[in-house]
Amino acid sequence: MIYGRTNLNQEWELKEDGEELLYNENNKVLSIPGLIGNLNIEPDEKLFFYVFSYRKEERFVFITKKQVCFRQLSSPLPRSLGEYAILVNGVLYDVEKKSFVFDTDGSFHCFIIYDCGVPNVIYDEKSGKHIVFALNDKEYSFFTVRRRHQPTFVSHLWKKGRIGRPINNRLIFFTPVGEDEENMLILHEEIEIEALYKNVQFVETIPLNDEDDSAVSYFRSVHGKDGKDVSICQDVKGYHSKLLTFDDAVSVEQPTGEYNIMFVEGGHFVYAEAFDCYNYKKVRNFDGSPCQDNRIRVCFRKNDFENCTSIFNVTTGKNV
Repeated sequence: MIYGRTNLNQEWELKEDGEELLYNENNKVLSIPGLIGNLNIEPDEKLFFYVFSYRKEERFVFITKKQVCFRQLSSPLPRSLGEYAILVNGVLYDVEKKSFVFDTDGSFHCFIIYDCGVPNVIYDEKSGKHIVFALNDKEYSFFTVRRRHQPTFVSHLWKKGRIGRPINNRLIFFTPVGEDEENMLILHEEIEIEALYKNVQFVETIPLNDEDDSAVSYFRSVHGKDGKDVSICQDVKGYHSKLLTFDDAVSVEQPTGEYNIMFVEGGHFVYAEAFDCYNYKKVRNFDGSPCQDNRIRVCFRKNDFENCTSIFNVTTGKNV
């Protein structure tokens, strides 16, 4: 993912030979043989290059005709609680496979940029459909969203001990085309398919304190500052998108009508029967002070005849 403490916008420069990209901060060079020659562009057209890592290695290059301010996606000021994304015409190139991700001819698509990670969703204005890209056992997988139905995006930033390289996991809820029922996609490290489930609906986020705090924490974790200097500079469209960090959780509704409290443990989203409940409520401090742990009062069925109530601590992953 983008990690902006050293490069605030992850922008690389094209060297004169057109076969390599240069990262000015440390003079790192990335080889891209044949990429420029296969792009569907006019001669001498101005291009911008953004490099994204996967599994700690530079893997994807996002090419655009206009400069993109990725930082605004995680800025707490213009987000309005995260309910928007920016629209960018671009091309996604896979350095390892030496190929374009969404087509073979290097044509530009309208990308939905909803967090600071690998751009993996395009929108086709003619068909009204979104297409989501992911990796499944190193191979490409694509999910098509039914016409005029916008997907819901949840990005959760996690660090071991809250230090070191952040891991950005994603939940994408969508309305599939045809008779497919799978509609909740769990992605690890932004694009790696971890699981796919049927008939699961997004309900709400359960942040440690509130969504404003989560947005601030997300930006600071990625960029090392508060983001007050960032303003909107691209086309913006309303999308249901959320940025979460550390002790934040997500509530989803299942086909049974029960809820499930999803949280991140060990860098992975947990979706398990043990966290089912028929009702829940966020536990807040009476004095309005910030919560130290994210605690949720859950009501669940112990058996066919008995119901129970307990406090689930998202921060520790245990019942109190």
